[in-house]
Amino acid sequence: MARINPGIPSGKKILLIDDQMEYLESTRALLSREGHETVAVSTGEEGLELLRKEHFDLLLVDYFMPHSITGEETVARLRKFNPYLQVILQTGYAGEIPPREMLKRLDIQGYHDKTDGPERLLMWVDIGLKAAGTVQLLYKSRLGLQYILDITPGMSILKHSDELFHEILVQATGLVGIFSRFLDVVSDGHDLEKTDRANPQGFIAAMDDANFMIQAATEKYQGACRASDCLDQQAVQEIRTGIQKQDISANRDCTLAPLCVGNECYGVIYLDQPMLHRQDIELLQVFVNHAAVAVQNVRLYDIVSLEE
Repeated sequence: MARINPGIPSGKKILLIDDQMEYLESTRALLSREGHETVAVSTGEEGLELLRKEHFDLLLVDYFMPHSITGEETVARLRKFNPYLQVILQTGYAGEIPPREMLKRLDIQGYHDKTDGPERLLMWVDIGLKAAGTVQLLYKSRLGLQYILDITPGMSILKHSDELFHEILVQATGLVGIFSRFLDVVSDGHDLEKTDRANPQGFIAAMDDANFMIQAATEKYQGACRASDCLDQQAVQEIRTGIQKQDISANRDCTLAPLCVGNECYGVIYLDQPMLHRQDIELLQVFVNHAAVAVQNVRLYDIVSLEE
């Protein structure tokens, strides 16, 4: 097995399985020049072992390997634990199996005849990587939506505002954690990336006169009474601007999510991890909308209780 670290990385990782060493080396070099991290092995068994342990965006596998399980068998075993990985099947024997029949019978996304040359291979690689990005995005969105569906019913239960703010903060950091840690998830639900990145930290602050008073905070910000106790003046001003705009905003350092219903703003969620992908922000907005309504309901209940 060999690993290549290209000079200008594409951020994509490809697994190449082929028992012809000359082709293996030349294709690995070709893909590396394109900026892809390339892992190359000579048997289907080795490839499957890696696929169970590591994340890959694309698999290129030879169809016929005399000293290994075939590419067809490799794909069949792969699909038992990972139905999402994009697979391009390769063959060095023209007419070995008609491409349309192969695509129909096997769960693969492309077929490359090696006699077609490197340019056609790179075309298939580009197609496979684009499809991989779409599949991963859809799966991540599904994870996020399922998370929101699971947690929002609890927010509709009336409770003390302090308890609700704490619950919202915990759930918000959990949602952002899904996005920041996501790479790929196999069908049995185990994340392939064993990340040790810290969970996002943050707080919820509400406007009180001229200050943003912290209502709930994670460990990093516990002990602070005001946002200005833990953030510089520019960051506090960004919170103020975010509340005025009533939109989620993010920079390189943080994400701000105002808790607003109509023209009424009940506070802002501050998280120390940026959310820069539009789809992630849209999912966070769905959660924030539910959270803001829950806060509004508690406030209205408190008002009615005082009047009684």
